[in-house]
Amino acid sequence: MNFYVKKLYSNELGIRNGIPNKAGKFLLISKRKANFFPLHNSDEVDPSMSLGIIINDRKHLVNAEYTYHNDDSSKHQGNDRRIYLNEEIDLDGSYFQPGYYIVFFKYNDEIDNETKYILYRFTPDHKQYDELEKITQKKNHL
Repeated sequence: MNFYVKKLYSNELGIRNGIPNKAGKFLLISKRKANFFPLHNSDEVDPSMSLGIIINDRKHLVNAEYTYHNDDSSKHQGNDRRIYLNEEIDLDGSYFQPGYYIVFFKYNDEIDNETKYILYRFTPDHKQYDELEKITQKKNHL
């Protein structure tokens, strides 16, 4: 599997009661699809790693924190895996919006000998948006 498709929702994007920037922004990763991304060391509490992601629109490599919240005593219920959206990824806080689709393409960078990801963003204005709605059957992850 080389692609991970995800529809974005307001709770991930820090929107609370319709008000933006009331919480941190992240991409919630499906537990069933978590093997698309590198595996965390499950022996650690809340293990984290940096992911190299190329934002396709900008042709720029950014680093995002990919964390596995596995501490039963923390406020993160359900063993969440999250990619946190920092300012390097979302410069002005408007790049990601509820209802947008993001698609990760995974590949092995032979020069650096590491796995990297290209992130594509699809807004309702993109001609591929309706195709993504059909492919995903309006599910959150694929």
